[in-house]
Amino acid sequence: MNIAKGTFYMFIAGMISVASGYAITVFLARKLGPSDFGAYSIITSLLFVLSVVLMYGVQQTTAKFVSERPKEKEGVRNKVLALQIILALGLFLIYFLVSPLLSQLFQEARIENYVRFGALFIVFQSLFAVYMGYLNGLEKYKEQAFMTSLYAVLKALIVIALVYLGFSILGAITGLVASAAICLAISLVAFGISWSGTRIRTQQIINFGLPIILYNLVTITIMNLDLFMLKAANSGITGNTITGYYTAALTISRAPYYIVSALTVTIFPAVASLQYHKKKKVLAAKVKKALFYTTIILVLICSIIATGARSLTGLLFGNQYSSASIVLVILIVGGSFFSFFLVLTTVIAALGKPRHALFFSLLIAVADILLCAILIPKLGIYGAAISNIASMFIGFIASLWYITRELENLVDTRQIMIILGLGALIGLLNYFFGFGGYYFLVSLLIFLLIYTLALFFLKVIDKSDIELFTKAFGKLDR
Repeated sequence: MNIAKGTFYMFIAGMISVASGYAITVFLARKLGPSDFGAYSIITSLLFVLSVVLMYGVQQTTAKFVSERPKEKEGVRNKVLALQIILALGLFLIYFLVSPLLSQLFQEARIENYVRFGALFIVFQSLFAVYMGYLNGLEKYKEQAFMTSLYAVLKALIVIALVYLGFSILGAITGLVASAAICLAISLVAFGISWSGTRIRTQQIINFGLPIILYNLVTITIMNLDLFMLKAANSGITGNTITGYYTAALTISRAPYYIVSALTVTIFPAVASLQYHKKKKVLAAKVKKALFYTTIILVLICSIIATGARSLTGLLFGNQYSSASIVLVILIVGGSFFSFFLVLTTVIAALGKPRHALFFSLLIAVADILLCAILIPKLGIYGAAISNIASMFIGFIASLWYITRELENLVDTRQIMIILGLGALIGLLNYFFGFGGYYFLVSLLIFLLIYTLALFFLKVIDKSDIELFTKAFGKLDR
């Protein structure tokens, strides 16, 4: 299956995941209120840091070796699965033992038991990730998208149902654990278990897998680092309320990340396979196209959300979260830089250089920590947001500089300037003429049409780009 069609499948799955995540967040924000919602956000952030790390790290590791050696696909899957069981159980034990310390660190007594129970979520989701990497490496994007979507829908249904029935934070955590366990069971039945072997040595998997897992660990930590530091600087009910506002803005600002994630899922095995077979010209062309489309998408999303921040926060979270709108304007720009950084470092890792990807993610983490330590005491919630955008920009520039040295002619300055100019124009139109409330999506569709037509008439995109989209969009049943 080609990358365009695969990306479209994963985009649909990503949209379902975004809708699921937003449904959970919005429902819990309204049902629990700012204080309990703030406590819940800290608990789930602690769980998601490692669960998502293992989800993506293990998936990428499995996909890399399966894409390079498809004839040994089941043996690769089995070897990674065995390693993952050991790692997941070890992490479960660590979470169980350190939960009292986490409770003291975040000055929230309820964290201890919730984290201990929620650690099962890490075990089930990380094993489920092996099967997703297996499908990804074989370029079975339709099956991967279906399972990803099923997981997202089950998670939303179970979490919302349990909280609605009155189980509060415990119900939400139970929903996370149950949905991951169900999807793992389905994967075992649907895609099977075999005893096939592989010539790939365990050390090869570890040499690639360890830095890629650490890269994902740092990357996911970055997504929550300013939230953690903001919470640590503000205790009690007031701290939870501030955290709730920041979480609301942060959730919306992750829209670019969720959308671009579809591209990273499909570009990774493609780049890894081309690099393995030394097809550098084809590789460079695919990466250039990927970065081009990423720029078009991120500029539009950033301009629409930034200029419609107040309307969007009110629509999704209610008027009590209106204070989060200014923070959202800052965070959506930071989120866009981070999303581009994610594409760049995914390519770097797929080129067989996961340690370089790890270095750039560490660069962001260090910058964010230093800036938060300086700015949060002075500017509070706005200091956290400014730290976010500044550190993400640093990582974006550094990773872009590196990849342009590895692969030539990746950036067309003229195209970039036109796209940025159109993004600014769309933002102004949305600010002055965009619809508010439930008609926000109508504005989005109108401006998307204007943006696309302008790109076409200014010759930034052409018929080949439109044909690429229609091929991905059409004939999806084949």
